[in-house]
Amino acid sequence: MLKRTFFTLLFLSSSVMADPVQDLINTHLKRYAEQEHFSAIQVSIKVGDKVSHYTAGTRSLDPDSPAITADDLFDIGSITKSFTAALAIKADSEGKLALNKTVGDYLKNYPHWAGISLTGLLDMSTGIPNYSNAPTINYLFSKNIRQFWSQSQLVDLVYFKEYNPPRLDGYFYSNTGYILMDMILSAQYKSSYEQLLVDRIIKPLGLNNTFYPLPDYTEAELARMVRGYSWNIYDNPELLGRDVTQNNLSWAGAAGAIISNSSDVLNWIDELFIKDRLLNNVEKTTMQQMISLTSGKPIKQTDKNDPRAFALGISQGYDDAMGQYWFYEGKTLGYRAVYMYSPANKIIIVTLYNSATNSENDKVGELMQALYLQVKPKA
Repeated sequence: MLKRTFFTLLFLSSSVMADPVQDLINTHLKRYAEQEHFSAIQVSIKVGDKVSHYTAGTRSLDPDSPAITADDLFDIGSITKSFTAALAIKADSEGKLALNKTVGDYLKNYPHWAGISLTGLLDMSTGIPNYSNAPTINYLFSKNIRQFWSQSQLVDLVYFKEYNPPRLDGYFYSNTGYILMDMILSAQYKSSYEQLLVDRIIKPLGLNNTFYPLPDYTEAELARMVRGYSWNIYDNPELLGRDVTQNNLSWAGAAGAIISNSSDVLNWIDELFIKDRLLNNVEKTTMQQMISLTSGKPIKQTDKNDPRAFALGISQGYDDAMGQYWFYEGKTLGYRAVYMYSPANKIIIVTLYNSATNSENDKVGELMQALYLQVKPKA
């Protein structure tokens, strides 16, 4: 009864209907907050040149928690991959590496994977196993969510020198490729991944609310974090219902450790797809080379017969109502972050949530589509 009352009050406290978009966000919070064990949604939307920001809910599930603000931070999970891919593409342009070369050209410690192309690491076409699916890491999460993981420790969870079984063909989602890319980038530039992010992306683009909290959060970063909650009984049952805000994100690294807010994520997507301060047209074309999730083969674009594809750190989808759109949903143990970009209408939508749940229980797509249909210019 207490929980039901809390969420009712939470909704009422944020139910000033400023416009139809705010109404949709508040309604989504009321409908799914208890079911998905979250308390806050942060949203940024760009339609043409107009940018709007919205918030709903509170910073934690505590009954006396203050309202969320637009400055609060969330994990953005695997949206981090687009930053890593952009760094790799720039490195290719600068001659620091060649995306058509192989892992063996740059790393000598993983001979079983020596023939894998760097592009394959980024578009999920290598078939190498995903370290974050390893039972060991999930067991250790249940014991100590603040454990620090080195890059080699992560890769060693799924790389065995004495065994070399056949890899899967086609598309297979694996965070491991992005940890290997971090190793390569750091070695080629003789600089840490964090420093590359700061010097080449965060500072030049003015992403002042975007951070890479390794080896651990600073006090200032942690103070701005909305509390995050684990709600995935299938992947992390031992953590169910727990506040996992202080989970050390070294386990995610270049595959998913960035924290940010919806405003900065929107600005990042704007830079990635529309503006040209970071990537020129040739580099954007490289980033948007994609493979079908169904066939694992290269395709030029998605359509109703082949509606999902993965490119270099980004994904494309197709929907009859929306046409082709770029999107990604990033997750950590206690957060979800989703963006979509419609090239046809120049619309960007970013939504952030402070819980992580299994895909069958994840209703973020409902809000994204509702927001898109609401802000889409009427014919």
